[in-house]
Amino acid sequence: MEFQQKLSPLFKVSTTPSVAELDIAKIASPYYLEEDKDPLDLCQQESTENIIVQKRWRWIGHVLRKDQNAIPRVAVQWKPEGHRKRGRPKITWRRTVETEAATMGQSWGTLRTLGQDLRLYIEQIHKRHTMTSQNPCTTRISSAILFGL
Repeated sequence: MEFQQKLSPLFKVSTTPSVAELDIAKIASPYYLEEDKDPLDLCQQESTENIIVQKRWRWIGHVLRKDQNAIPRVAVQWKPEGHRKRGRPKITWRRTVETEAATMGQSWGTLRTLGQDLRLYIEQIHKRHTMTSQNPCTTRISSAILFGL
């Protein structure tokens, strides 16, 4: 009982104690996972994969708005010649971006032109990868806040 009273409401919302911690404190777990429900849906959390995709496209928009001679922009547009060393994956970061852009019907040329106009980039690209969390406790970040509009 003492352990339950010491837990703050924020701790209860943000993290679920592990089974080992609950066993040590001799508390029955109030959280039971149902077989047909996804744990991310129960916690109302965004999947890690979606967060990575959002951050990737946000960073690409940032780089494409930089000067032509900026090192990150040159690095993104650079295509190395030859083969990668043994043990290195064939799928590079650039190839993943190209495949994602192709599924959206975009190419590097259109991405460059979209990147120059911030509002157009937000409309075309970023809104496709916005957060979809339904949790009222988490703050929902709008594209205007993300890009400083």
